[in-house]
Amino acid sequence: MKRRQAIAMVLSCLSLWVCGLPLGMAGAPQEAAVASFEGHVKAIRIDICGLQRGRCEGAMVLAQKEGGEVSLAIKPGIQIRRGE
Repeated sequence: MKRRQAIAMVLSCLSLWVCGLPLGMAGAPQEAAVASFEGHVKAIRIDICGLQRGRCEGAMVLAQKEGGEVSLAIKPGIQIRRGE
């Protein structure tokens, strides 16, 4: 009898966990903060580059106009534009 109760308890907990899991995953996706940087490129490193435009990954060191440097990660889909 105790064995049946234990099996029933495990199955009920498992079913609650499996049914509740999609509810936690159904939230709205988090959007990344958008920031723009201006300056001169001091160094660029390309780790992986795909065959299509916008598929490269790596890093870039940017000398900012106001002074200082910032290191930026380059992920697929990031647009890098040349200013005027």
